[in-house]
Amino acid sequence: MSIPMRKGNRRPSRINQHPEFGDFTEISCFRTGDLQALNWPNRCRKAGAISYRIFTVLYLALFTSLLTAAETDTVAGEYIALALQGEPGKAGHLFNSIESHSGSTLDHQLAEKFHHRFILRDEDQPASTGNIFTDQLLSIYRQYWTLSMMGELSSMEGVDWLNEKVNKLVIYHNYISYSKNIDEIMKSPAVALAQLGVYSDNSFSSPWHDLLLWKTQESRFFVIELTDSQQAVNVIFMDDFYSLGWSEFATLGMTSTGGWAARDALYCVSWAWNQDSENFQVSFLQHEGRHFADFDQFPELNIIDLEYRAKLTELAFASSTLPRILNKFTNNGSLNPNSPHAYANYRVARDLYRALFDSEMPESGKPWQRIRSDKVNPAARALLDQHTQQLQTEGALTTKGFIYKQIPMTGPGEEGDA
Repeated sequence: MSIPMRKGNRRPSRINQHPEFGDFTEISCFRTGDLQALNWPNRCRKAGAISYRIFTVLYLALFTSLLTAAETDTVAGEYIALALQGEPGKAGHLFNSIESHSGSTLDHQLAEKFHHRFILRDEDQPASTGNIFTDQLLSIYRQYWTLSMMGELSSMEGVDWLNEKVNKLVIYHNYISYSKNIDEIMKSPAVALAQLGVYSDNSFSSPWHDLLLWKTQESRFFVIELTDSQQAVNVIFMDDFYSLGWSEFATLGMTSTGGWAARDALYCVSWAWNQDSENFQVSFLQHEGRHFADFDQFPELNIIDLEYRAKLTELAFASSTLPRILNKFTNNGSLNPNSPHAYANYRVARDLYRALFDSEMPESGKPWQRIRSDKVNPAARALLDQHTQQLQTEGALTTKGFIYKQIPMTGPGEEGDA
C-alpha cells in the first residue's frame, strides 16, 4: 500500500543534473548513437552534463475513444509501437496502404496528422506559452525531433544541430555568451526558464533528447510497497504542461511520458492519473518506486535491466489492470535494443510466458487470454527474485545488468554476449 505522508514546497527542476545517476560528461557516449547509447549512462559518470531519464509511457485519449481504439486497431497500434522507438518515419508505409474507402476513422485521422506533421510540416503550431524564449526553444526541439525521427539527421548530426540552435537562442536572449561547452549549453535553458517561472526537464530519453515544460508542481510523500521492501519517496506532481516531450510528439498525441524516477524524487504528470486507481498504484508508484530503490541497490545498472525489473514489479502486483499491462508489454515489445522500453517489454513477455507455459510465446493470437493474476503475480515475483540474485552474484554495486550482457553489441568498442 502506498501511503501519502505530507505535502512539500514547489521547487524548480534541476535539469543540469542526471536525474538517476548523478552528474557526468562524455557527450560522445550518446552522440555515437545506435547500440552505444544503451550503455552511456554507465560509461559516462564523470562530471556534469546531459540528463538521462527513465520514463513511464502513458496512453492519452486525444481522439474520441482513442485509448480503446489504439490498443485494438492494427494501424494505430503498429504506429504507436514504432513511434515509441523514436522511429515514426519507418511507419509511413502503414498509412500509404490506407485508401479513401478503407480504414477506420482513427486510421484516417492519424494518416492526416502524420502527413502534416512529418511530411508537409505545415501543421498549426502549439499555442503560445506566453513568452518568446520558451516558444522559440520548443520550436527548436520540435524541428530537431522531426529531422531526427525522419532520418534526415544522424544521431550525432542531430545533437550538433540541437546544440548550435540552443546556443544561438540563449545568446540572442542574453542568457550566456557563446560557448562550445556542451554542459554549459544544455544547462542554460533551465536557468532562463526558471527565471520565467517555467519548470523543465531536457534529459536524454533514448533515443532522443527530450524537452518537458510545465508551469506548476507540488510534492507529496508516499510509502510504496515493493516485492522485497517498502520505499519512502517524494512524488512531484506536475501540471499545466507546455510540452510533454518527444514521445507525445512522435505518437501524434496518442501517448506521452506519464512520469519518471530521479534520485531525489518521482515525477508524475498529475492530470494523467487517477490517484485512487490500481493503474496509478501499479504502473506509476510501484514501477517508478522499483527504479528509485534500484538506483541505490544497483547504481551502475543499465536502463534495459532497470526497465525489466520495474515491469516485472507491475506484473507482481497487478490485478484488474493485468490484461491491459500484459497486452501492452506484448504489443509494444521489440528486439530493438536501441529502444530500452520496447526491448524490456519483449523480454518480460517472453520470460513470463516461458515461466508459465514452458514454451515459446506464439507470434499471433491472444497469448494471455483467460490468464489470472494468481498465476502471473507469483511468476513475476519469481522472475524478479531470480534477476536480483543474478545481479547480486555479479556484484550489486558494479553490475551493468544481466540482460544487457546478453545483447550482441556491434557499435565501436562494444562487446556483448549473444
